[in-house]
Amino acid sequence: MWAWLTRWLRPAAPLRPPAQPATFVDPAVYGKWREANRRPLWLPVTQEGQLPGSASRFGGAPDLAADEVWPRCPHCRATMPLFLQLDVASLPAGAPMQVESGAGLVQLFGCTNCGALSEDGSAVARLLPPAARQPALMGHDTPLLTPRSIVGWQRYEQRPTGSEWDGDDLPDDEPEEAQAPWEDHHGYGRDMLGGWPSWVQYAEYPPCPVCQRPQRLLFQIASEEGLDFMFGDVGTAYLLYCSHHADQLAFSWQCT
Repeated sequence: MWAWLTRWLRPAAPLRPPAQPATFVDPAVYGKWREANRRPLWLPVTQEGQLPGSASRFGGAPDLAADEVWPRCPHCRATMPLFLQLDVASLPAGAPMQVESGAGLVQLFGCTNCGALSEDGSAVARLLPPAARQPALMGHDTPLLTPRSIVGWQRYEQRPTGSEWDGDDLPDDEPEEAQAPWEDHHGYGRDMLGGWPSWVQYAEYPPCPVCQRPQRLLFQIASEEGLDFMFGDVGTAYLLYCSHHADQLAFSWQCT
């Protein structure tokens, strides 16, 4: 008898609110946002080899001053090959880093012995101050990636994609756009200076360690285009920097 009354006296479970339908952004609002956030980008024009007088390049030997060291992997202790080197002073007018710093040498190194590159020290990104430098001396076992010198730039303007949108849902039937010059025939991003990253998975902007502002793209590196290296399974790498503290660089990569 008491058990029967307990069931009837038990308070009723609260009713769940009805599911709210998805709210899609007005296409006109989304289009206006994209136009307002255009960014310039530059595709590198390259030639095979480490050409004299061309400090910007993929692979090869880094340029170092007498007191500068070639980074070693903290895990296997191997000399890390150069992935990318940019002479800031020779970058196009208006390009990222050229505006904020104006001079110096950006270098990106990565260990190719320890498997996947990560943020545990197996990749080093740095901005060196202007100085007299020469290609580093190498031993017979110094690992090098095939050098390709950057001898010019092609400028374009790029609108952000939906991966950068932070608002109401985008409609599922968002119209497809023609292949852009900064995309390959699979739709993946190519090597480029500046612009909006072609995220393989999702937008990922680390905060600057100094001011906590989100960093922005300096250079995007595709697998096996200018650099003779594959990031995971045909992945894409991103070198980012703080526009207020140009010496604060970050490196990441994504793949499917």
